[in-house]
Amino acid sequence: STLLPYTTLFRSYNVWIVLRDNSGKLLRSAESGLGINFDPIIKRLAQGGLTGCAERALASAGVQVTRDPLTECGDCPLAEQYAGRAALTVRIEHDGTIYGLLSASVPRKLAAEEEEQNLFAEVAGDIAFGLHNITVEENQRQAEKAVQIAREYADSIVSTIREPLVILDKDLRVVSAGRSFYTTFQVTPEETEGQLIFNLGNLQWDVPALRKLMEEVLPEKTTIEDYEVEHNFETVGERTMLLNARKIRREGDEELILLAIEDITVRKQAEEEILTRAAQQRMVAGLGLLSLSVASLSRFMDIVAERTANTLEVEYCKILKLL
Repeated sequence: STLLPYTTLFRSYNVWIVLRDNSGKLLRSAESGLGINFDPIIKRLAQGGLTGCAERALASAGVQVTRDPLTECGDCPLAEQYAGRAALTVRIEHDGTIYGLLSASVPRKLAAEEEEQNLFAEVAGDIAFGLHNITVEENQRQAEKAVQIAREYADSIVSTIREPLVILDKDLRVVSAGRSFYTTFQVTPEETEGQLIFNLGNLQWDVPALRKLMEEVLPEKTTIEDYEVEHNFETVGERTMLLNARKIRREGDEELILLAIEDITVRKQAEEEILTRAAQQRMVAGLGLLSLSVASLSRFMDIVAERTANTLEVEYCKILKLL
């Protein structure tokens, strides 16, 4: 009954309203002045059936007038209730969306009056506009809820990744970071989020190579892979970092930057040790072959000193002193 505040405006004997979804499924109903006599209508609508006035209203815009329901809609469960009166029926529509139907019984004389029909159509329009606003607000709430769930899901992934991960906005300010980032670089979310990445941790991230990556390279590309940065960080010391960056888009077409940071310091040191040992082994093997082909001891020693100096990258004279 709260959906029918205009009942007395057009002097009806009874009014009913039904709301349907896009497939025609009955969603809600309300009536005034019919009581249990409205139950057969609800049953028919719930089963997908329509009354004659409802079919005409759904097929055509404007108010549909049924002057004599008993003869024009003999199979309608309400035909006898409308005896001696006419019926006005109109679809509840706003901006191309049909929300349902509004129907009322009125004296036949009033049903023929244009003013009465216009008033009835106005009531239906007001109801449609209200339903439109409710739908928009509900869709907005559902969209915001979906976005919030997606954001929480994404944040949970970021926080559980073992490698330091940072999400930046288009201005290179930190939107969020993973737990590993805070732990590795000994900073807190409070002093990190909203800050320029170069200002983090007492400017320890103000690295020339990182600035070049973020300000020059990334704007020209969507993805940056395996960008190596060497820097003496205030909190963790001398480190070699491998950076991977990717542009992503969030709800509202907002551009974000996903920056993954991998500490490869230990790996780089191991690789350098392997290369050094390999060079030393090649030198020793070469000297063994050389000893077989060089007859002069002094010539052999000169070659040994020269190759040793080249391998170890020390001055030739220092090698001679050692010999």
